[in-house]
Amino acid sequence: MDQPFDTNGASWLVKLGRRLFPYRGFVGLPFLILCLLLARPVPPNAALLGLGWGLMLAGLATRIWGVAGWYAPGATQQTQGLITNRGPYIYSRNPRYVGNLAMGLGLCAIAHLPYLWLPFFCLWGSIHIPVIHAEEAVLLRRYGNDFQDYLNSVARFWGPAGRSAQGTISGRQWLAAIGAERQTWAGWIMLASCLSWWRFH
Repeated sequence: MDQPFDTNGASWLVKLGRRLFPYRGFVGLPFLILCLLLARPVPPNAALLGLGWGLMLAGLATRIWGVAGWYAPGATQQTQGLITNRGPYIYSRNPRYVGNLAMGLGLCAIAHLPYLWLPFFCLWGSIHIPVIHAEEAVLLRRYGNDFQDYLNSVARFWGPAGRSAQGTISGRQWLAAIGAERQTWAGWIMLASCLSWWRFH
């Protein structure tokens, strides 16, 4: 998607996704600010706090799993020109975006603001759905029938395994993915920890 892409003749959704693509990483920022502004000390609710941490950690793990699945067998850097059938990519074409959704919902729960779930979901969808359509248009042009076969067999967000896994993810690749995502997981865990403390003190 960082490469030039001619949107002439493309659908309005693809054109919108192309414009939104540079900002997809900021989808959660308004809700992070809202959580910080609206959070107040409350009596502990272990169920909501546990649900929030569970969602957030599951989302982080899914993102890391997605990065590790990018690597070709034996490599610890993303391989250009790779259509992968490894890791989460046999279940989802967009595991990192699914991870982002879980992380955002989890943070709303940690903040004890579950009424923000629906607005967050709507904002996530309004940005990620056009971006995904634009990415798919680019990949169809680049890979043709190979990517079309992938579209036909693997769910856009999550579903049963649409393909057989080709190889496993090695320990070195897991470590490389954790390192590549260190700013993401460290920042989210620190924010959630501070928010948990603030809610209950």
